[in-house]
Amino acid sequence: MAWEQIRATYTDRKIIKLLEQRVKYNGVFDLQALYDVMHDWLVEEEWGSPKNNKFGETMFKKFERPNNLKDFRIHWRLKKQVNPYIQHIMDIDFNILFITDVETIYKGKKIKTNKSDCDINLRIRTEYDYGGKWSQHPLLKHIAILFPKRIYWKELEENRIRAYRDSYRFQQAIKDFWGLKSWAEEPEKGSYDRPMGLPGYEKQSE
Repeated sequence: MAWEQIRATYTDRKIIKLLEQRVKYNGVFDLQALYDVMHDWLVEEEWGSPKNNKFGETMFKKFERPNNLKDFRIHWRLKKQVNPYIQHIMDIDFNILFITDVETIYKGKKIKTNKSDCDINLRIRTEYDYGGKWSQHPLLKHIAILFPKRIYWKELEENRIRAYRDSYRFQQAIKDFWGLKSWAEEPEKGSYDRPMGLPGYEKQSE
């Protein structure tokens, strides 16, 4: 493990930076369906709450362009708690540009869908002692620095690998939606509440 990436003072958050990824697509696809597929994958993998108001969507902004084009900026800030000592953090930024509503023919039927330039950026990292129970404890703080490096390093490394795998599997789910699955196919509907971002484009515009 690259221990030089760990911030191990008593006051700072202790973060292990893992990786950044970017997925891009330009073309015709159902934006709402992509949104739902990503949301449900994250809920099923325990990165987000199935309750709409606790999911972790921190920003949703719509920008109007000429010729009925639209842009969206969406931020998801998600956490996956492993145990009282370790949690993973995933930041997802959507930059969806030049969105327009289009119609096309699919299996002999006219389908309403979207065309846009979609850029999704993922950042994932691991935080340990995230509640400060060690670093702020009057006795445990004396071994708070040595504990992750000498005693708990194996568990940290195993969880770092799991977070890596989650990130790549999530990226693959997005690619599968665009490549292996038709944009016109309806995603399987789970029992989760949906984030309130895209349906009806109801959130704040700028």
